[in-house]
Amino acid sequence: MSAAPTSTVTVRLWTLALPARLTPEVQAILTSEEFERAERSRARSGTSEWAHGRAALRTVLARECGCAPEDVRFERGDRGKPCLAHGIGPELEFSYARSGAVAMIALARRRAVGVDVERVRAGLDERDLARAYFDDRAREQFDQLRAGGARDAFFRARVEFEARAKATGVGIVLEGDAQEAACIPCLAPSGYVAAVAAAGSAAFTLHFESGA
Repeated sequence: MSAAPTSTVTVRLWTLALPARLTPEVQAILTSEEFERAERSRARSGTSEWAHGRAALRTVLARECGCAPEDVRFERGDRGKPCLAHGIGPELEFSYARSGAVAMIALARRRAVGVDVERVRAGLDERDLARAYFDDRAREQFDQLRAGGARDAFFRARVEFEARAKATGVGIVLEGDAQEAACIPCLAPSGYVAAVAAAGSAAFTLHFESGA
């Protein structure tokens, strides 16, 4: 994981609407393992959004690394955090999130980042989940926001918590403390909420990109 930074960096953010149908161009970008996972996802959901999201991530990273999308290689870093394989895109940090047909990609140089997006939906016990799942910072945020509605408060606190956890490499299920990250909410499509975080307490700027 990257060391805590001492200067402000820019986090670049892509927001993507993912098509439901798989195209030959997208299939050509995926590895055989990714295609098999995409097919399993399509069998469950009836759509190919997972495949389009993965291909978009490869395309964005390939542009930054100066290689073809199919040549981008991934590995696991500290605590299982996804990262680029050694020798590909040195100092480039990324995070990816998807909820339904919406995906987000965050990139930064020399500073670990995290992004999360969630579709706001009904049918959850927000208070019990917040108590069991959030760290102290997220629970405090939920308590402050829930006067405006528990559902909206839960998802806003959740995306910030998960973005911080991704930025710091903290396993959300195994370890619930994701304090050491600066985090800000960001624009998301209607019906969704999203947040971006960067490891360490230093502020960062957010730049919205278009296309993938």
